[in-house]
Amino acid sequence: MPAQEREIGVPILTIRYEGGLADSHQLNLRHLGRSLIGIERLITIGLFALDRGRAPRRREHLSNLPFEIRASAPKRGSVGIELFLVNLAGDILAIIASKVILSLIGGLVSRAAGKEKDARSHFEKVELERIRLDRERIERDREWESHRHAEVMKHYELMEQRVQVLVKEAVSPVGHSCEAMLFLNGTNGRQSFQVDFEMVRAIRARVRRGQ
Repeated sequence: MPAQEREIGVPILTIRYEGGLADSHQLNLRHLGRSLIGIERLITIGLFALDRGRAPRRREHLSNLPFEIRASAPKRGSVGIELFLVNLAGDILAIIASKVILSLIGGLVSRAAGKEKDARSHFEKVELERIRLDRERIERDREWESHRHAEVMKHYELMEQRVQVLVKEAVSPVGHSCEAMLFLNGTNGRQSFQVDFEMVRAIRARVRRGQ
């Protein structure tokens, strides 16, 4: 079946905008557009790092990963958007990716807000899945795996330098059209990550300072 005709199944992530105009089921279009583009870029760069074990280089082509991210139309009476990941090549990355999307977003946003302890906790969860991904692809010895773990955690730190502006774009509506954003695990909704105005204010200040 062609990729464009494949079933998209259950959502991997649900984004909710809360407070302000969002309570009237509205959002500023410019802020919403920036938010969705920023989120797509964050997910793509994060999964690239998960797949390759490193942050993407500047100007590196990111369109050849074995998945596609799609969004559903908002349901009537809400400002909530469901994101779906379509496995284009049968690669195990797309299967594992659905388990780490929330932690990727949480880690990148937390680090951009200067919450290093929270960011590391999120990235450790991503790293556990990366180790599982490596083990699925090829057997590795323990000594190599320990070295690889430290190396990849450094790449997450480098990646933050690349995505800080994208994080600022992703949370554009907060403080303007809405008061907070909520990212929910798309498979069961039991896990969530909230971005409030305090975090967004810290993110914007750090971007201005070039941190």
